[in-house]
Amino acid sequence: MDRGEPVGLLFLDEEQKFLGALNYEGLHSLPLSYVDEDVYEINLGEIKLEERVAEPDVEEMDKIFDVSSEELATLVFANSFFASVANNPDVTGDGKIDFLQGDRYHFGFVFFPGSPKSFLEPEGSKLILEEKEIEINPSYRFQVHFYQEKAEDEVSFYYDDGSKNLEELPYHEEHFSEAGSYSTKPIQGIPKEGYYILQLKDDKEYRFYIPCQSGIKDNFIRIWPEILVEEGKAIETRWEYEAPGTIPLSIENFMASVRTSLGNQGGLTEALPPEQTSYVWEDPVKIDDIDFIVMNYGDIYRNTYAMSYFLLTGEN
Repeated sequence: MDRGEPVGLLFLDEEQKFLGALNYEGLHSLPLSYVDEDVYEINLGEIKLEERVAEPDVEEMDKIFDVSSEELATLVFANSFFASVANNPDVTGDGKIDFLQGDRYHFGFVFFPGSPKSFLEPEGSKLILEEKEIEINPSYRFQVHFYQEKAEDEVSFYYDDGSKNLEELPYHEEHFSEAGSYSTKPIQGIPKEGYYILQLKDDKEYRFYIPCQSGIKDNFIRIWPEILVEEGKAIETRWEYEAPGTIPLSIENFMASVRTSLGNQGGLTEALPPEQTSYVWEDPVKIDDIDFIVMNYGDIYRNTYAMSYFLLTGEN
């Protein structure tokens, strides 16, 4: 079991009917990244199961999970998509638990919180941000990835606020993958509460309930980059993290990966471990040819947060 992956516990009866999901202080997954590496057994204590909520012994859990109440609140927010499936493991609505039928998937959002209020500007042999602040102007993409093969390039996305009046969402054909990855195009604003629906060609639907996401403004990690320049070329990108607000977030436990790119001069790097805070470019690029750079990170619940930083040089 990967300690960086979210793990939920579902409780079933003898007929494999869903009885409930584990709920630890509002968290529907076990935050294994907060468990000491020498711990291999977790005592849940006496579990109380009522109205589809399985509550472990909090005192026993607190002995194992080294997480503050403030951090837990941030985890609960990020965990909201995972909780959606944990509480309803039958998103296809056929009366059967999806993963027991071989239907394995994950879903989430790519968030674009906004842009820095300042440009990356020259200072000696670097380009740095004069002002480390984000202008919040969010947009997002909703995406679904299947672990089993699904090679349908014609699918539809819809939003349902619960009234059954479907609003079609724009499908991003370029993000289709033979492995079974599907995405909407970027949508301005913050995801609304309701059902986000993926419909396949055979009319099979996957209905994912998404709670209110207004908290995204206060719960994403800021990444502040700088570019090292040598002979007019970008040779290295370095960055530092800033936890959201005053929350003492353990960034390395919350983040799963980080990536960077030189914007219009190529794609993102491979997924880097969050403790890595620099990347040396094998093929340095002329600064005057770079309009912007991108930094993004993935959290342990497979949400992605992407930010662009524009350059201000002598040529642009």
